[in-house]
Amino acid sequence: MPLRRLKLSIRPYIFQRQEIDLMKSIDEHIKKDQTEIEAAKASGDQAKERHFTDELKSLEEYKEHNPEDKHDPTPLELYCDANPDADECRVYDD
Repeated sequence: MPLRRLKLSIRPYIFQRQEIDLMKSIDEHIKKDQTEIEAAKASGDQAKERHFTDELKSLEEYKEHNPEDKHDPTPLELYCDANPDADECRVYDD
């Protein structure tokens, strides 16, 4: 089960040495996380519930800030949306 996603131009997606699949849309990813949260609550897995709750919060904030963008954002996109001034998010013009 993937913890984070990284969008690259080549499949499979790799992030921190894990193979990852992206969802087709942010809405699909949000629904999946909601389902995972309910499953974690039912099984009493608090760590998993916390992970998916945090991820869901990031996805919902991204969707709110980028309503026209329907793709499933990468972890870097989520991070930069929340931290636009971070060094990792700087854009340089040549």
